[in-house]
Amino acid sequence: MPEIVFQLERLAYYLFMVRADVNARMSRYADVLDALEPLAEPKPRISVKDRSTGFTLTQAEAFALFNGLDGDVYLATRVVKPILLRLEQASTDGSAIYDYPTISVEHVCPQTLPDNSQWARWFTDPEAHSSRLHTLGNLVLLNFRKNAAARNFEFDIKKNQYFAPGNSCAFTLTNEVRAYSTWTPADIEERQKVALRRLAKDWRLEDVFENWRNSK
Repeated sequence: MPEIVFQLERLAYYLFMVRADVNARMSRYADVLDALEPLAEPKPRISVKDRSTGFTLTQAEAFALFNGLDGDVYLATRVVKPILLRLEQASTDGSAIYDYPTISVEHVCPQTLPDNSQWARWFTDPEAHSSRLHTLGNLVLLNFRKNAAARNFEFDIKKNQYFAPGNSCAFTLTNEVRAYSTWTPADIEERQKVALRRLAKDWRLEDVFENWRNSK
């Protein structure tokens, strides 16, 4: 990927994740254009001290990006699928091509925990369930429309049938879930860390990511 395209993509995802409004986006991209044309006369719209860093993300901006990625991504309906597809790209060598008429997002641990189920035994604390439910660590991609009746399947059935090869196997993120023998809060936490670290690496933000983790 050409360097300018890489920097634009990283900036775009940052603005996407922090839900920057139209004025913030226009101002930032104007600074990017100025960076691409350094000899052009500066725009009179703002003073120099108000200028952003253009392409570059400050530590505070990178922290805001990771805070957004570490939250309830599923609830941001226009964000969740592009972020998961970007995470999928970061999880492969980049050679895979996905051309499906339908790509959907599925929770591994279901939103409703059936009584007397394995899920209910793993998530005895409602807070442990609600705080992890909509995070990247609990989400996968499917190349077919979700079956509402299958959402509450036990984990073993879900991963071996609902996530079975021939259905969703094209997605690395989904295949990786099938390697787990359990899907407890600790498992989701582990997968969340892996997901964020992959994105940080792909966006060349590893050092800032470690600073962000240490600051929590």
